[in-house]
Amino acid sequence: MSKRANLLTSSSDDTLSSSKEINLTNSSDDKDRNSSMRSNSSKPTVAEQQDKTTENSSDRTAAIEMSQRASRKGDVARNTPQPKETASTTNSEKSRRTETLSPTRFSRIQEKHELQNLNNRLAAYIDRVKYLETENSKLTQELHSLEEVTTREVSNVKLLFESELEDLRNALDREAKLKSCIELESRRKTLEVEKLKIKLDNATKELKETSAYVARFNELNSKFGETLIDNKNLKDANKKLTKELTLEKKTFKDNQKILEEEILQRVTIENKLQSTMENFKFKEEVHKQQLDDSRTSRRTEVIGRLVNEYEDKLQSELQILRQQAEEDVKQNKKEISDLFDSKFQNLENELQRKKKALEAAQEDINMANSRVNELNQQINDLLSSNNDYLRKITDIERSKELERTKYISEIQGLDQELTAMQDDMSQKVQEYQDLMDIKVALDMEISAYRKLIESEERRLSITPNTSVVGSPRGKKRKYGDDETDLFHQPGDPQSTNKCVIM
Repeated sequence: MSKRANLLTSSSDDTLSSSKEINLTNSSDDKDRNSSMRSNSSKPTVAEQQDKTTENSSDRTAAIEMSQRASRKGDVARNTPQPKETASTTNSEKSRRTETLSPTRFSRIQEKHELQNLNNRLAAYIDRVKYLETENSKLTQELHSLEEVTTREVSNVKLLFESELEDLRNALDREAKLKSCIELESRRKTLEVEKLKIKLDNATKELKETSAYVARFNELNSKFGETLIDNKNLKDANKKLTKELTLEKKTFKDNQKILEEEILQRVTIENKLQSTMENFKFKEEVHKQQLDDSRTSRRTEVIGRLVNEYEDKLQSELQILRQQAEEDVKQNKKEISDLFDSKFQNLENELQRKKKALEAAQEDINMANSRVNELNQQINDLLSSNNDYLRKITDIERSKELERTKYISEIQGLDQELTAMQDDMSQKVQEYQDLMDIKVALDMEISAYRKLIESEERRLSITPNTSVVGSPRGKKRKYGDDETDLFHQPGDPQSTNKCVIM
């Protein structure tokens, strides 16, 4: 476009210089005719302008043909060979012709040559103007096509953006619905977890009761062991006392032997008591190991707290049992020493008392055995139910962990999809903003271009749907340094008149 503008500008300068030279040779009657034509064509119609353009072009063509024909005749006349005469005749004719040519004739001949030259230049100027008008028409068509393409592209992009925006809105609606469904499902799962927590609390209470039963069983078991030891001791003592009753009248040696046997029996009892203490310590270690195992198997905070309470309570119970055992050992030692001190004096009374105690102990042992069997059955039932509860709790925890992992992965996937859609939406919005900026810039350029055209039309008194028609001789016009040349394109009556600023 810039190259074409430069070519048009240079050509317009040539045509203007040639038109200035032609205007210098125009006569006054031509000026009057041009002024009358301009005054008459102030508001011409399109048909009149086309007729005038046709007449002017035909007049120009006829004038050019006449001038060319006259110039050819003059050239033929000048180039026609003349018969050779003598030197004197030639010289005399030349002098006679020179004498016969007046200054007026000479000036007319010179004007004729100048007019021929000017007519040739005028023909070249007219051809140049026609060429420039054709180029102006092509450029106008290109401008129309560019405007149509730009408008079509902007409308297509707008429709595409609106469709994409509608899709994104639908996607956001779907995501909102999915999010609400997930929230409802999460609330339902939360209610289920609360119910499971209530069940877990109940199971914990049952476990606590079971632990109390276990502690009671251990206590009864320890008492039962002590009762068995006492029973055995009483049986041995009964046998030995029976022997002592039959052998009481024997010699002091027999009594000494019995005393030695009693001493040995005391040692045996002490050994058994020591073994009982070791058995108690072993059971205590077993209970500690069970507590450690139960502590490692508990993974929740509530179960850990209950285990700690159970451990503290067991420690306190073990401490109490240990103290009772020590007191019982001391008491047994004291009783044994008192027994052996007062044995020889109260042997008969002790025997009767031991028999009664043996019978009562036997009854207690029978009752204790039945109670122990009942407690063992209850403990087995409680252990089985406890194992069932623990297995259910483990299954529930595993299922809840799997569901939690699943929901977390689904939420992360939804967050990623939402982030991708937001990025895509922001990208589309940015593209739409860029297109709107381009559209605004194009609208501003078109508005500025329209204002320039309207200002030039007002300055040159050009009305819409009209075309500028040049006169045959042209008008003498001065161009300033900062003035803009306008090449107006003549159009058909149905088309809009356009101007191109070069």
